[in-house]
Amino acid sequence: MLARLKSAPALTLAQHPDTELDELRAELANTNMWHNMRQLASDVQELKLKNARDVQELTRKNAQLTGDVQELTRKNAQLAGDVQELTRKNAQLAGENTQLKARVTQLEQIHLCAILCLVEHFSIEGSVALPANPE
Repeated sequence: MLARLKSAPALTLAQHPDTELDELRAELANTNMWHNMRQLASDVQELKLKNARDVQELTRKNAQLTGDVQELTRKNAQLAGDVQELTRKNAQLAGENTQLKARVTQLEQIHLCAILCLVEHFSIEGSVALPANPE
């Protein structure tokens, strides 16, 4: 129909019979619909390709994040172990510190007893003067 109209002499719309106009309109509508469908199919294909690329990129990022989480979990477990070890060493040192304080107290008592014994000894003899305090 379009070919026939192109080869025919130019006519105004008023000169075309209604049936020809109806046929022309139908053919134009089919042509537009065909063009729109081709464009739509092209758009759908483009979206599918973009979606596939996006899915691939998101899958890659997800794998990377999963690896990061695994690494952080490993480091966290290592730090928890370090904290346990330091807590154990701290308790051990606190015990040793308590023992050393007790030993210092014991030595101070022995030292005081020795001084008192010396004082008593020299007091009994009376003839020997106490040595001067070296401090």
